[in-house]
Amino acid sequence: MKHLRNRNIALIVFAGGVVLAGADYLVKLQDWSYTQEIMTLGFAGYILMISAAASLLLNMLRVWSADKESWQA
Repeated sequence: MKHLRNRNIALIVFAGGVVLAGADYLVKLQDWSYTQEIMTLGFAGYILMISAAASLLLNMLRVWSADKESWQA
């Protein structure tokens, strides 16, 4: 059950990263003020998305490695 909680946290972090990256895209598209600050948040959003994806993949590998039949066959 612990891996489900970790997966939910990673999905929330991924969604937050998508929101920040989307805001960065909109600011660049519309040429609004405070562009540099929003672009910095957009970069943080990309980092959040990459980190969440890595966490999900590592969690998936951990769960798969716990299944003894998958690697003994």
